[in-house]
Formats: sequence, C-alpha cells, structure tokens
Amino acid sequence: MRKQNAPIHVAMQAVILFHLIVAAGGCRPEQSSTKPLPPHSPTRNDNELVHPPDEGVIVPSSSFAGVAGSANKIVYVLDATGSMMSSFDALRAQVHIAIQNLQTSQSFGIVFINEHNPPALAPTLLPATLENKRKALEYVDAMAPRGGTEPLPGLEKAFALQPDLIYLFVDPSCFPDKKAILDLVVKQNLNHVTKLNIIAFEGGDPDNQKFLKELALRSGGLYRFLSEKDLNGK
Repeated sequence: MRKQNAPIHVAMQAVILFHLIVAAGGCRPEQSSTKPLPPHSPTRNDNELVHPPDEGVIVPSSSFAGVAGSANKIVYVLDATGSMMSSFDALRAQVHIAIQNLQTSQSFGIVFINEHNPPALAPTLLPATLENKRKALEYVDAMAPRGGTEPLPGLEKAFALQPDLIYLFVDPSCFPDKKAILDLVVKQNLNHVTKLNIIAFEGGDPDNQKFLKELALRSGGLYRFLSEKDLNGK
C-alpha cells in the first residue's frame, strides 16, 4: 500500500512546492503593462540624430541666417563670388553672429567658394574658443568677393573636415558641376553622417534652387530661400 500511495504523496508535494514558488514570484511569466514599441515608433526618438552620441549627451545647437541645426562639428561654406559684392557686408554680419554664438564644446571651420579657390580658415576644425573666434572673424572680414562660382572644391574641403553639419550659403543663379556635387554628397554621406543646411540667396534659376533643395533633403538637412531683405534683417 505504501508503494501505491507514493506517487500521490509526491504529486501533492509538487503542487505545494509550485504554489510556494509562485507566491515568491518565481516561474511567473513577466507581465508588461505596455506593449513593446514598434521598430520605428516616434516615441523612440529615432530621428533626433542619425548617429546619436552616448545616451544622456546633449548636442549643442547652432544657427546661421535663420536656419538652425544641432551639431558638435560645424563648417560654414560661404559664397564669395562677384554676385555677392553688394551683399557681402550683410553676410559677414550673419557669420559674426553665428560664430560668436558657438559654444566652447563645439568646433568649426569656414570655407569660401569662388573660382579662385581661396584657402579655408584652417586645415582642421578649430575649438570654439574666444581666440579662435577672433581669428575666424578676422579671416571673414579680410575676404573680398570676386570671380565666378566654383562650389565643388569648397565642398570637398568642407567634407574633408568631417563635420556633423555644413551650412552652405550660395547664390543659386549660377551653380555649375551639379552632377559632381551630387556624387560627392552621396559618396561622402552614405549614412547621413554630415547634414547639409543650404541657404539659397536670391538668384533666379528655379532648376538650381530645386537641385539645392533636393541636395539638402537628401543629406537629412534643411533648405531655405533667403532674400536680400531677409539677409539684412529688414
């Protein structure tokens, strides 16, 4: 009889043990009060940065000619052609504001574009210290607009500095080498590492304006058409 009752006794012990474990919280499937987020749920903030920094790090902001962007490393590519002659002082003023507002945690570069291919501010990005800001503003003030538009060499220099963000300020009335520039942006920016915020200043060529807008969007950046009145803040 003891051999016949043994399985019953063992089964009762197993039932008691199961209830004790459940009461202690073991072996219970984890219950979630919310459903898992879908892969591209907006609440994940996937679109804040293409390559976000370490969690908890805040990316400093910047602004130039009314266009904003968050980045640690910034390059300003600026039109210094003859078409900018009457508006260059207003452009200088916008550059002064942008450089002076940079934070010490940011670094920056400046490249001017025209057919004479002027040298960049520096061969590497500069920390946004007071001394480097002073040097940058002297460099900007010494530049004189002249010649025609050759944007490709300037953009090549800008990408070589490996920034997070490029501000491209250009008169779109003449914008040659579009295919070469598109190839450059695609090659250098396969993963949207560098965004292009493009400011098209005046100019009456709708095809060039369309190209610049598409170029900005392709890089994950912004596009703005700026009138002379807007540039002068009137």
